[in-house]
Amino acid sequence: MRVFRAAYLIFAIPLMYASGPAITLAGNLRAQEDPSSSSSPVTFQARIENNQTIFRIGEVIRLELSYSTVAAGIEISTANYDRSGRLGIEYFTVEPSTGWDDPLKAYYSSGPFMAGGLYGLQPLSAKPYIVGRDLNEWVRFTQPGRYRLVVTSTRAGYSRRSPGQSNSVLRSNELSITVIPATAEWQAAKLANAIGTLASHRGSVDPGATDGERERAVATVRYLGTPAAAEQMARRLNDPAQFQFMLGLIASSAHDAAVAALEHVLNDPLAPISSTLTHTLYRLSLNSADQGDLNSMSEKHARVVDQLIAALASKRDEAQVVSAFTVAQEAGTANLPISNSQKARLSAYLVSNFDLLPVPSQAELLEYRWNTLDPQVILPLLPKVVARYRDGPVLNEVELWDANRASAVALKHWWELDPLAARSAVLAEIAGPKPRFGADILGLLPEKELPEVDQVLADHLVLKDGHDEIVASLIARYATWQIEPQVAAFLDERIGDWRCDTQASLFAYMLRVNTTTAEPLIKRALAARKQTGCYGSLLTDVAKLHNDPLLENLAIQSLADNDPEIVTGAARYLGGYGSRAAQALLWARLKAWTSAHPPHAKTPGSRSLEEEPDDDARDALITAIATGTAWLTDEPKLTQLLTYALTDTQRSHVEGYLSAWHMSPKQISRIGDAFNVAQYNLQSLSAAIEKVKEFPRGTTFSFSGDPTSKADRDALAMFQDAAKSVGVNVFAQPNSTERL
Repeated sequence: MRVFRAAYLIFAIPLMYASGPAITLAGNLRAQEDPSSSSSPVTFQARIENNQTIFRIGEVIRLELSYSTVAAGIEISTANYDRSGRLGIEYFTVEPSTGWDDPLKAYYSSGPFMAGGLYGLQPLSAKPYIVGRDLNEWVRFTQPGRYRLVVTSTRAGYSRRSPGQSNSVLRSNELSITVIPATAEWQAAKLANAIGTLASHRGSVDPGATDGERERAVATVRYLGTPAAAEQMARRLNDPAQFQFMLGLIASSAHDAAVAALEHVLNDPLAPISSTLTHTLYRLSLNSADQGDLNSMSEKHARVVDQLIAALASKRDEAQVVSAFTVAQEAGTANLPISNSQKARLSAYLVSNFDLLPVPSQAELLEYRWNTLDPQVILPLLPKVVARYRDGPVLNEVELWDANRASAVALKHWWELDPLAARSAVLAEIAGPKPRFGADILGLLPEKELPEVDQVLADHLVLKDGHDEIVASLIARYATWQIEPQVAAFLDERIGDWRCDTQASLFAYMLRVNTTTAEPLIKRALAARKQTGCYGSLLTDVAKLHNDPLLENLAIQSLADNDPEIVTGAARYLGGYGSRAAQALLWARLKAWTSAHPPHAKTPGSRSLEEEPDDDARDALITAIATGTAWLTDEPKLTQLLTYALTDTQRSHVEGYLSAWHMSPKQISRIGDAFNVAQYNLQSLSAAIEKVKEFPRGTTFSFSGDPTSKADRDALAMFQDAAKSVGVNVFAQPNSTERL
């Protein structure tokens, strides 16, 4: 049985570097469960491919690591890569301690890096599990000589371990290697052969596809360490193996040749420049003092991006637009300075050849790199992107999704810059044969209702074209009472069987136009608990679109239900949307629920307390009381909630609320359109301001925001004006805002 896992972490990776004295390891490995044992149940052997023992400097040294066991209950990780580029499961000890180095020590010493990836766990048996590793990744021989190698590994261990207990360290047999000088003729021949293989084996963009011959050719070029190899790698930083070539350039012994080759490609009029090239070039520009110094690294990064900006004028067609996108991407992700004149030139290059950009890049540019562009220069492009209509049976198919995402974001920006001109495009999209966007994009118009689109939307609703959630959101936003009978009939046939978002949108519409008809339909949906799980979140989902006193009445009734999911949903609704009167009802239900549902006994192999549904309901009740929008829960009430926190998760939550309350000054922070105020999360600026006004006179808040953001500066001013009227103080957090 295989167990597949995914681990994605961002952190500075601590690595065991084999530079300086060799790592000292215990001679005998010990069994995981018996520290007194003199041997491990895992047999771990290392050998060199083809039993080769003599290698030239720069030659690939491929190891075969073999794991096996006759014991039961041993598992092995099948991980063969890490997103950082270096997998920290096997380590390599070389003696003597001179004549070699770690070629990537400086690079991996200056994190953080994105680490982790997909891996599997499978039982280990007497049949050896073989793992291939290139020693060159960790050890670069610089001098001829005889060397001894031992591999250590934490790849295998007992499947049943205590929490936090790691695998034992396995130690391989010792290998002997003789390293001799490499002749120029041998280096040239190896490079020519590898380049020929790369030319005849097209690389797949599928990371799961393997091509053994191509992989070996990439490794040969990467580790050769010659100026000619560096030149070849610099040309291939748009290749599927670009990450391997990037590491090869950063680790190359031919440092100056690598820099020259990269700069030559950067200035080539026909070469499209990727962020991989700019990253490689700026990393090669760092000296030992710069490594880990974020200011120096940012300065060198900005210098390389400036070089690319200067090269854009001489580039042509696809090379120019792809390189311009890279500038926007680098400036946006690394927050590099870019002047207004640079933004204007960059935008002009992007507009001139926008259709030559890959569709995902078009969407990324408009959605995430807008602050690196000149809006007025980009404006003529936006109507063209909006007008591109892409359709298909599955709207979330990747290429179609990216194309429509680009059009959606273009429409939003067009509306921001010229709403009068964009209005016709919004109306045309709503009334079109199959709208691609919902109310999150097309809800821009100031009108509360659009009678002229009523029948079009009603007709769309009955089509089985996979767009029902889009149409439903537009009905919730714009439809009038005229189509209420059609919507009600449509709902009546499908309650309990529909997508949650579609159902919520249509209920929001019904509440807006006819509460009387809506009530029995919503009650039926709350009672429909077999086909979908929508009933648990129904009240909150509807309230996000249109709140109504009926929903609070239904939530109060639902509090008395015995279904934990119903109680959880009711508590979440009352905490987020309920009136002040709901607080007392929540307290009463919390007391009654705790009495009726005491903690479950924990037995070996059972689910943890935090996973029990009745504990989830208690946690929702506690959270609603502590963070309810319509009331202020102060220290005495938060302390009282601790008596109802019966699981580690519940105690952690209440302690977090108390910690936020005790902070002096209390904190206000912005997360998108929402605001955190002490222990509260408010979904709008107006709600956050009202919450600040509820705090006792003399309370002081610190607002953390972006000093370059007008929205943050305006929000701070509004908080300060409102707070003064009730004797509360709000000031900018000096360290993060530099005096907003």
